[in-house]
Amino acid sequence: IGLEPTPELYVEHIVQVMRDIRRVLRDDGTLWLNLGDSYATGSGGPQGEATITGGRRVLQEKRRASIASLKPKDLVGIPWMVAFALRTDGWYLRQDIIWHKPNPMPESVKDRCTKAHEYIFLLTKQPKYYCDMDAIKEPSIRPNEKQTFGGEKARSGQEQGGDPRNGHRANQNSQWGKDHTTGIARNKRSVWTVTTKPYSEAHFATFPPDLIEPCILAGCPEHVCKKCGKARTRITEGEQIKRRRKTPVTKPCNERSPSANAVAGVETKTTGWSDCGCGAGFQPGIVLDPFMGSGTTAMVAYENRRDYVGCEMNPDYIKLNRADKAKAKYGLFES
Repeated sequence: IGLEPTPELYVEHIVQVMRDIRRVLRDDGTLWLNLGDSYATGSGGPQGEATITGGRRVLQEKRRASIASLKPKDLVGIPWMVAFALRTDGWYLRQDIIWHKPNPMPESVKDRCTKAHEYIFLLTKQPKYYCDMDAIKEPSIRPNEKQTFGGEKARSGQEQGGDPRNGHRANQNSQWGKDHTTGIARNKRSVWTVTTKPYSEAHFATFPPDLIEPCILAGCPEHVCKKCGKARTRITEGEQIKRRRKTPVTKPCNERSPSANAVAGVETKTTGWSDCGCGAGFQPGIVLDPFMGSGTTAMVAYENRRDYVGCEMNPDYIKLNRADKAKAKYGLFES
């Protein structure tokens, strides 16, 4: 896979592999698929950005000059070709996630931007599926508190920093838009900024563990009933977080002015976990990687108390032992 003469054949092969994945995937399971893109050339040689497949990079098309539908320098569009083909084949295409790479590979191009992102597609078997978004929430970033809740008086008597949407004047020097962390977690956004990281024992690029961890935490349950197979789900409750003004409002600008006790947000707390009632105990969910490579996914799975099944045809990659080291350290878990 990855050395096909045409994009269409590559897409066909990926669809075939994913059919086997769907066959063994739980009905409430998820598929997280990372794909990079590449460019057509007139020389027939490999060009463009490869994709990471199971911890190793493979070029997606080998001889593109023979592709009649593509002109030299065309972006092939492999990620979306695969995503749409999988959707046609029965998968639910739930989301495209952008992997933003702050340290991308340099490119000697002068007529386009340097490529600094790849796609991760979230696909599912069913419209309802296991997904623990609370496990991957991120700190909430909001505009500066002064701007959100009304600003402060400048020496000139002009109100500075007020949110114009709240009826407060914001002068030309306002810091409106400056962010700060509120301490309240928010739903993870669809752009993930993750730096690439080298693996000293591999001569090829590998997945950064920080890219894999959110997929595992959100998509694979830590506890599954040994008898009925039902995953334990998080039980949460929300609590309103209020922020009081330092100085009381004496002259509200208009009816839209924020109150003295404005709600900053809702903080969600985990109060427990569901129980199917079988009384048979629980075991970890299983992460399946059909392109195991150096075993980075296995390492992250074990670190987060999930079990793992990996497939790899090249014995040289197995010798890298990233998965074996993690397994020896963390073992297989039961609870």
